[in-house]
Amino acid sequence: MVLNMLKPLALTDESIDIDVIKEVGIGGQYLTHPKTFKLCRTEFFMPTLMSRKNLDAWAKAGKKRVDQIAEDKVAQRLASYEKPDIDPKIEKQLTEYVEKRKNA
Repeated sequence: MVLNMLKPLALTDESIDIDVIKEVGIGGQYLTHPKTFKLCRTEFFMPTLMSRKNLDAWAKAGKKRVDQIAEDKVAQRLASYEKPDIDPKIEKQLTEYVEKRKNA
């Protein structure tokens, strides 16, 4: 997300899209325009770690810092982890490989 925020804005005819501006017009809204639907999945990022609440709402929600939220998410993922079925021979080979690389 940070890298995306640091990228310069693309000021091209396509990104400005004067035709859509003219089509929607003064006082119109862009939310239901097909181009908005097309771009909304790629242009906007809603973070799951950072809070977008104002200070009062954040405080009422428990004042969780980003590292605490990350710890909770990791714990949830680990708790719900299900080991996939794997051939015991392959698992043994993988374990041996990992141990060998650790000791190298």
